[in-house]
Amino acid sequence: MSSLRTLLVMLAMPALPLLANLDVRTFGAAGDGRTKDTAAIQRAIDEAARRGGGTVRLEAGRYLSGTLHLRNGVRLHLDAGAVLLMSPDDDDFAPFEPPPTLLSNRVTRYAFSTRGVPRAASLPPTEDDSETTYMRYALLLGEGVSDVVIEG
Repeated sequence: MSSLRTLLVMLAMPALPLLANLDVRTFGAAGDGRTKDTAAIQRAIDEAARRGGGTVRLEAGRYLSGTLHLRNGVRLHLDAGAVLLMSPDDDDFAPFEPPPTLLSNRVTRYAFSTRGVPRAASLPPTEDDSETTYMRYALLLGEGVSDVVIEG
């Protein structure tokens, strides 16, 4: 009777998708701190989302990257010893204008820095966009996504 009850419970449960567990190195990431790994990491994120969600894992290493676009249901996990580095190349970052709902009176300024030098300070004066609401150099973007986790 116990096994029949277990079977009935299992049949009544909805089928859960098998969540992906993807290593960015299988998508071509080098993790050497010199090679730009943006495309490989993004391919892993997109594949996890295509499969209905899951974990994208960065094993120990130094991953040089520009903007990564997060997707629904994706967990970005950095193992011990894994470092996600911002690329020093401005062209590796996607521009992002946040919707007005993100710019409240409680938040007055965003700042990102690379190697301890604020980005605006490293730009020629004609390119300094620090006085606008325009956010540049976002390493992780997740516009309109849900069920996203960044850990490690």
